[in-house]
Amino acid sequence: MAAERGVRPTAKMAPDPNTENAAPRAATSWIVGLVAFLTVVFVWVVVKVAQTAAWPWYALLLFATCWTALGCFAMWGFVVQIFTCLDSQGVSQLSIRGLNRMRWKDISTVSEKHMGTLVLSDSKSSITIAPMAYNDASAVHQWIRDQLAQAGAPASSRNK
Repeated sequence: MAAERGVRPTAKMAPDPNTENAAPRAATSWIVGLVAFLTVVFVWVVVKVAQTAAWPWYALLLFATCWTALGCFAMWGFVVQIFTCLDSQGVSQLSIRGLNRMRWKDISTVSEKHMGTLVLSDSKSSITIAPMAYNDASAVHQWIRDQLAQAGAPASSRNK
């Protein structure tokens, strides 16, 4: 059927985002803009320090290295949310150790932290979902609750 409409069939067709039960996707436009802005600020600070400080070259290099590491650490949370994938089978998220994937039915604990952040845990790992990274945070909460209910996973417990 897809070939008849001129669409090249693929192994896994992406769900139509206009359907009612489509998985929520992160609002990448503002996250990418924020990461780009923070990158510019961090680079500007390094350049200004290099121009005005009377430090030896090795001290400047050490400062630039530490400042860059701090910037990468600060932006990692935003990058993780961009690459978090929710679908009807489960949730996957990028981590320092690789891709972390959980099926909805394997989730044993769901806790809600500050600002609506959800922590989904199974016996081996946990995935943090920040609904503020999405256009409609309440829709993300509801969609996850629906998926957990269908899979028979536990209800959310509120922790602060």
